[in-house]
Amino acid sequence: MNILLVDDDRFVIAALEKNIDWESLGITTVFTANDIGKAQEILSNQTVDLLLSDIDMPHGSGLDLLGILREQGNTIPAIFLTNYADFSYAKRALELRSFHYFLKPIDYPELTNIIRQALAEVSSDEPDTGSVLSKLWYDYLIDRRITYKAFLADMGRIRRFDEDMSSFVACLIQFSSKNLSHDRGKMAIRIRAIMESIFGSSFISQGVLLPYQAEDYVLFGLIPVEDESYQAGLRPLVSELYYSLSEEFSAKPRFFISSDKKPIDIPDVLDSLVNMASMPFDESQDIIYIDETSVTSLLQYVDAHFTEDMSREHLSELFYFAPDYITKIFKKETGMSFKNYIIEKRLDLARKLLLKTDDSIRDISLKVGYDNYSYFTRLFKKSFGVTPVEFREGVTGDGSL
Repeated sequence: MNILLVDDDRFVIAALEKNIDWESLGITTVFTANDIGKAQEILSNQTVDLLLSDIDMPHGSGLDLLGILREQGNTIPAIFLTNYADFSYAKRALELRSFHYFLKPIDYPELTNIIRQALAEVSSDEPDTGSVLSKLWYDYLIDRRITYKAFLADMGRIRRFDEDMSSFVACLIQFSSKNLSHDRGKMAIRIRAIMESIFGSSFISQGVLLPYQAEDYVLFGLIPVEDESYQAGLRPLVSELYYSLSEEFSAKPRFFISSDKKPIDIPDVLDSLVNMASMPFDESQDIIYIDETSVTSLLQYVDAHFTEDMSREHLSELFYFAPDYITKIFKKETGMSFKNYIIEKRLDLARKLLLKTDDSIRDISLKVGYDNYSYFTRLFKKSFGVTPVEFREGVTGDGSL
């Protein structure tokens, strides 16, 4: 087998050649290049089984090189070396189906083990479906580059996938960047390993963990749901995951957990969870379960308290929906904005009180939530075409009975 080392620093190339026992790995030839132009030349003229490349180089990055290879249909495993724990680099490496993202300074025994794993993939008759599946979910859920129909078709070519049977619980895992000092590339690998140990074989074969956002480190996971009994026992497992990650990284994450969903619904679920995660980070609210009952509870609460002083910010504290997402909920569920929904509820109550009670207009204004009598009168006339006084007297806007 042959390997290509690409790095603009000749000392790094020399160190890699010297400190790794290539012969024990079954490598017969080590090709080297100092830029992607030379690397492309070698790849065009030689058989190369594994690419080991720096990312940051003066005349084109390692990511650029692998992007070109993937466009050409080249499926060569690639291991990236970099000095920077850059989240955008990690995301792009995942998109390009790289085998590993490795931070310098180089731990040679660890790198040797990773190279051995990559070469085992090359030697295996069975393709490594893990990275392919991650890339497919990434394209469907985060980049939104493929439709649901295309996702199903591609998934069906990789493994048996029954859209009617497959359900997943979506999980957004969020760490506050203020309390996080760990390398994020290695964190993702470790989080995946912990989730596999907790959720078992179904997660190992079908579970998904994708990078989503860097500012507050956010990962998006999909936990396969095997049956109703598994769903019922999920909360203790989620709690175990929470405490395991807290202990592992000495930083408390925040979880947003959905109910079980079919793949067709997961993009909307992801949007919902991301909207909720945009709320200020509060470690006291550590595991937040979000499902349809949460939306119902929100609407029921508003219907019961619409005469009180109420804001989206207040509701977000009660129901863990981001303020902007509350607007989306009301638009979807009622066809109007949160503000207009409150106005309509208040004015409808005011109309009923005007018809059924002898309360003064000012008292009715206060009862429905408006301490500004003039503002209440303007809103009422705009909605019904007459002032509250005219309405009570049975006079329409044009003065007729």
